[in-house]
Amino acid sequence: MPEYVNKDYYRQLAPDDRIFLNLSAQNIRNVMDRLNAENIMFSATVGYKNTITVSKADRERALAIVNSLSDQNRNTARIIGNVPYRKSQVW
Repeated sequence: MPEYVNKDYYRQLAPDDRIFLNLSAQNIRNVMDRLNAENIMFSATVGYKNTITVSKADRERALAIVNSLSDQNRNTARIIGNVPYRKSQVW
């Protein structure tokens, strides 16, 4: 069953002011902790879609947090040859 974090904030944002960040189950808690530490308001759905919603005004700051955590995780990513696994698959 999904966990909803700060549903009231989601409802207060106008639909055209919502920015959705889709994250992995492994990263969502870390991102939420960093957003709280930097006093960035957000709402989240954890466990089903793993989505964080921020306002357009906080978009750049939130993306910087996600990217910084992604860079840390890339150091431990699975590598096949010299290509990360997710990029080696052909669809």
